[in-house]
Amino acid sequence: MGLERTSAAITLISATLAGIFIYYSHPISQQLVQWMNHSAAADSNRIVLATVEGTTGVVNLQRLGEESGETQPVFKNERLYNLDQLIVGPGGDAILAFSSGYRLNLISNTDAIIQSYRPKEATAPVLLTLVSGNYQMSSTSIGQKGDLYIAMNGQIFAPENRPAAVDNQIQLNQTQHVDAVLATLKETSAKFAPKPQHLNNQPIAADTVDINGQETLTDSYISRTLQEQSSAFRDCQLNSLRDDLTADGSLLFSITINPLGTIDHIGVLEDDIHNKELLDCTRSVIERIQFRHFDGKSMTINYPIDYR
Repeated sequence: MGLERTSAAITLISATLAGIFIYYSHPISQQLVQWMNHSAAADSNRIVLATVEGTTGVVNLQRLGEESGETQPVFKNERLYNLDQLIVGPGGDAILAFSSGYRLNLISNTDAIIQSYRPKEATAPVLLTLVSGNYQMSSTSIGQKGDLYIAMNGQIFAPENRPAAVDNQIQLNQTQHVDAVLATLKETSAKFAPKPQHLNNQPIAADTVDINGQETLTDSYISRTLQEQSSAFRDCQLNSLRDDLTADGSLLFSITINPLGTIDHIGVLEDDIHNKELLDCTRSVIERIQFRHFDGKSMTINYPIDYR
């Protein structure tokens, strides 16, 4: 009799505890399901710009488009969204596959930011800005032209048309019509661009030089100052491309700089583009440049700008 009472009591207690657990766990389970559904819905609303097919070594990801912006390791099949930053460590690499068919390998010591010109449109062109480092691609991984562009060393180009470096010249590359891809992305690229450093611990070349007792600006200083306007020149080109005007070719200017560092005169020596809008825009950028003061006579230089 005592055992029957004990067994009945245990059964009653068990049933009561089970009822309490079911009662209180139901809203918790419901909230968990709702949270998971919300997370899945939020993720489904994001447009995937690329997928990480594989990695070697240390590769980290920082989601600049999110409030936390925390750095996390990257794994195979990781999806990349607008304003994601990939950081490839020494000896590592990361293979990216784009929906357009392009397949790129970010090599060791590469820092890249992926962006979409129109983040809410799946068909918008994608820009991969290489803040540092480099990439590789095979001839078999060329995708749909006009869907992916690389911003690297102050130049913009399709991945398969990487331009050769040109010394002492502003070289702006635009091999395809990009519908002004960079118009809204300039601030982001500039934010994460590395600050200039001395090369091999050697100081940057002097700004001025004394010639026969007259101080004048050095060629290297003038070139650096003009190079600093690359984004403004690029905007001129993008505006012409947006208006379906020719924006491929070279301009050669004659520039006279007075001792106050301002422009006295700009002459056009060569123009094989024949686009007045682009010419006027380029000239207006040069006119606004402020060089440093120097204690000498006005100087005139010839300077080429190559739009590609």
